[in-house]
Amino acid sequence: MSMECVNPEKQSNVVFDQIFENELQDSYQTFMNIVKSIPEISQTVVFDLENIFILSTRQAVELTLSIGNKATMVAS
Repeated sequence: MSMECVNPEKQSNVVFDQIFENELQDSYQTFMNIVKSIPEISQTVVFDLENIFILSTRQAVELTLSIGNKATMVAS
């Protein structure tokens, strides 16, 4: 299947899910468990940190795929 036929949103969702399931799951969970274990860090800060991490990872995936898709179209 060529890159032009792939739905960009679906493509980024698949990559994003794979990152969290395979590559980051253990490291991310370990880090968040450490953060959550520190009593001085409020639940609001923990929640904000989780959101920042997830959103920035998603943005990085979408940007990278967008650049890759544009390069593929130019090369075609």
